Amino acid sequence: MVDCTACNSEVEIVKKRNKTIKVTLVADGSPLPITGAKIWFSVKEELTDPDSDAVITKRNAAAGGADTQANVMDGAGGILEIYIDPDDTEGLDAGDYWYDVVIETTAPRKLQAVEPSRFSIREPVTLT
Repeated sequence: MVDCTACNSEVEIVKKRNKTIKVTLVADGSPLPITGAKIWFSVKEELTDPDSDAVITKRNAAAGGADTQANVMDGAGGILEIYIDPDDTEGLDAGDYWYDVVIETTAPRKLQAVEPSRFSIREPVTLT
């Protein structure tokens, strides 16, 4: 079993603002080693939407993206980060969406790192 600790599975973000989502993975009470793991992060309007319809997608370099999108920060400690940029939310309506995080270890084992959870976008007060 993989547990996400030191993270709130519900994410709130202000539209057109930066946000770093930090996830610490634990298995059987110890950090889950994720050095070299592939990371996939998706935000969708509906849980049943195909991956190609995701409104935000992030992958680390090992998964075919870039480490500026998602990155293993501490492989031995089971810590990864996802980076949301202002451009990611600029064209989206304020409201609730769904997201999750999937990893594939070098074993290879594909694991649900963060269960499907709410991803809420709020309108900013200051518009600059």
